[in-house]
Amino acid sequence: MSSRIYLVKTAAIGMFLIAVLGGCKVNHFASYERIYNEVDEQPPDKEMTAFISPFKEILDAEMNEVIGQLPEKISMGRPESTLGNWFADIQQIQTQKLFNRPVAFSITNSGGMRIPEISSGSIRKGTIYELMPFDNQLVVMDMDGKLVQVLLDHIAGGGGWPISGSLRFEIDSEEKATNITINGLPLDPNAEYTIGLSDYIANGGSGCDFLVGRPFDTQGVLIRDAIIDFLKSGGEVPIGKDGRISKISK
Repeated sequence: MSSRIYLVKTAAIGMFLIAVLGGCKVNHFASYERIYNEVDEQPPDKEMTAFISPFKEILDAEMNEVIGQLPEKISMGRPESTLGNWFADIQQIQTQKLFNRPVAFSITNSGGMRIPEISSGSIRKGTIYELMPFDNQLVVMDMDGKLVQVLLDHIAGGGGWPISGSLRFEIDSEEKATNITINGLPLDPNAEYTIGLSDYIANGGSGCDFLVGRPFDTQGVLIRDAIIDFLKSGGEVPIGKDGRISKISK
């Protein structure tokens, strides 16, 4: 094994441990280039294995910590799903708790959730890292009903995103959001709503360029950490699909 590979592995291990165990903020990647280098198959290097071993033990113990329980398997899907509903409902609760203010609803982009399902039984901390590996912060943004309509039309055009149960709407034949209600009331184009979302979306991610430049509040808390804290505290939300997003038959 070359010295270059030693340095790359050592640096990668160090950065990963700092990010996971040190609680530091890691910036988003705007883009990356994937490069493949062919290397000869080599037997495990004893020196490197010995170097990695204590770090791996620490990391395994951290990621294997049981933080909650699921009574049944939850899965991703569209226009709504059991996993998406579960995640968005927890995010809604944690947003209101963190910012100590009423939040009309909470959303997350489907692409930000990176595993298709979570099995029933014990939930490990590592599972939440796998579900949301990105360092997205939980933020709140105020917007009027007209902008909420634009946002929900965008979500409808994407086939549906995970949304909290306080928001309900239908996707019509033109892939627009219609019959929108928030906390049981019809969307008011002139009312002001506080929305819980990620800083990634607030900064225009997932095609939300119409939000770029709008002010939002943050406490510097990662969504992933908020979900973990909720589960570790014994929090639970109902599991299932309740029709919060549905498609109108043609």
